Amino acid sequence: MYLHEIAIFAAIGYLNGYLFRDIGPFKIIALFFILPASLDILIQLDHVKIATIPFLLMAILGFLGPVKTRQRLGKLASDTQYHVGYFMRRRR
Repeated sequence: MYLHEIAIFAAIGYLNGYLFRDIGPFKIIALFFILPASLDILIQLDHVKIATIPFLLMAILGFLGPVKTRQRLGKLASDTQYHVGYFMRRRR
């Protein structure tokens, strides 16, 4: 599986996640056509793990939006840094 194929599945995952965010009538119609076709392509692949992981990660990013994802990743990094520092101080 090549890098451009992984990028295509990541883009399809982002599109599917975006279509689930702020659902309206046009997005529902688009979901009827795009979601089954993309899932059918994923099912027919030989390298399911390589294509599914970017698809799912980008679907989450598409659903949450880039700003909210950046905020959550920043909070996760801050919390991780705090807890690692706490446990390192506690070991002394």
